[in-house]
Amino acid sequence: MPKPVKHLIIKANIQGIDYEEAHREILVDRAGAPILPAALRPDVALKDHQKSGIAWLQHLFGKAPAHCRGAVLADDMGLGKTVQTLTLLAWAFERDPSLPPALIVAPVSLLENWEEEARKFLKKATELSDNF
Repeated sequence: MPKPVKHLIIKANIQGIDYEEAHREILVDRAGAPILPAALRPDVALKDHQKSGIAWLQHLFGKAPAHCRGAVLADDMGLGKTVQTLTLLAWAFERDPSLPPALIVAPVSLLENWEEEARKFLKKATELSDNF
């Protein structure tokens, strides 16, 4: 008899009974307009879906760590996940400069892209990079 092949099963659990209702309400709550950091370049025109993503991330950041321990932005390439993440980080460090450094986990091949995006979207990206 062949040995069963192990595989990863991914299931959405946000609507499931086994997910605590209080957490579900916190996660699906829409936060409205984002608070944009002063570090965002004035010529950056965020798209509506990017503003919604930033507002959602800021909302979840405010609920951490008691009600939210992480979030994932997942969509097609080129829709602005990097600018949303950089905006969130700049906002967080402006709010509380004593935050510990942020860690971005990504392939080494994307480091130059992150640096380029930081320079493109943020003022004083080199100063901010000390916190990233």
